[in-house]
Amino acid sequence: MKPLNVIQRHSLSCILLMTITILFILAGCKKDEALSVFDNEILGEWRWIKTQIGYPDTTYTPSEGNTRSIRFEKTEVYYYMNDKLQYSFPYHFEVEYEHTLDTLLDSIKVLVLSERPYSYYSIYNDTLVIDATYRDLGADFYARK
Repeated sequence: MKPLNVIQRHSLSCILLMTITILFILAGCKKDEALSVFDNEILGEWRWIKTQIGYPDTTYTPSEGNTRSIRFEKTEVYYYMNDKLQYSFPYHFEVEYEHTLDTLLDSIKVLVLSERPYSYYSIYNDTLVIDATYRDLGADFYARK
């Protein structure tokens, strides 16, 4: 077997570097696809359980004959009161890099409803929490319908 000359080794190095770069790009695309699968967890109807406001500590719950719910579709969220549509607007997810709740993380995915500032959100079992307490708006708790 004949050894590679300098030009051939350089060409091989360039091809290897380009291949590694393309693999990193493709791996990044798969990560975005995985995030969009997670985003689908929010789709569907959610019944309002309570709202908690941090200062002063106050909790609001549904009273008899006063129900609220939300329904997330692919790009729109619909708000209902007593089963009547009140309003709807678009939503999307963003990555927030500066204000994470967990100091071990450098970023967190947040929910942006219409043109409003973002909210933290989480889904545990069948409970959705939309948390805007750092803006004194409180946290809303919903159960999957």
